Amino acid sequence: MGETKTADASRTYLAGIYYALGNTDLKNDALDAALEKYNKALSYKPNYYKAFYGTGLVYKKKENLPLMKENLDKAISMAGDDAKTIGNAKDAAASAYQKAGALALQANKFAPAIENLIASQEYNSTEPRTYFYLAVAYNGLSKWEDAIASATKALELQTEDKSDIYFELAKAQENKGDKANACLNYKNVTGGNNVPAAKFQIEQVLKCQ
Repeated sequence: MGETKTADASRTYLAGIYYALGNTDLKNDALDAALEKYNKALSYKPNYYKAFYGTGLVYKKKENLPLMKENLDKAISMAGDDAKTIGNAKDAAASAYQKAGALALQANKFAPAIENLIASQEYNSTEPRTYFYLAVAYNGLSKWEDAIASATKALELQTEDKSDIYFELAKAQENKGDKANACLNYKNVTGGNNVPAAKFQIEQVLKCQ
């Protein structure tokens, strides 16, 4: 009818409705239906960044990391001063890449693990577990300096038990030839599954004093 302001408000309202419907589908794991709703929202308002956020979450659940990244990055770049959506989008991407890195580690695929863990850090650079996983991966590739750097950063950020981190740090230092610090850090392994292995290195391999 030529009323531009009213038309734009109507499109925004319709986009919001379809976004809300998409959220319900996402919560119920009806992922294809959620995608349809988010796309419908964007058809009414192409810059409706919350729909990109929702689409990113769908692709996270589908474990399609490239499309997850594409949509979450759009949400982040378009959200302006909406700190909550930006934060949630970054957290979603960081956790997805960290999970992918951890799964690669479990399969001893160290290079893909590192790639995913570094991608996680692009969204959250203060998560200690990501640095710990990187230390494990770098040790797996005999990149001792990188392992030491990652483990050291993990120790700085970790506020809970640090035994596993100390173990990876000591392992890297031992292989680098730094016996003194390796002994020191193996002795810091006081909890978890690595205690027997640390004790063996201290008493039988390095013969620490």
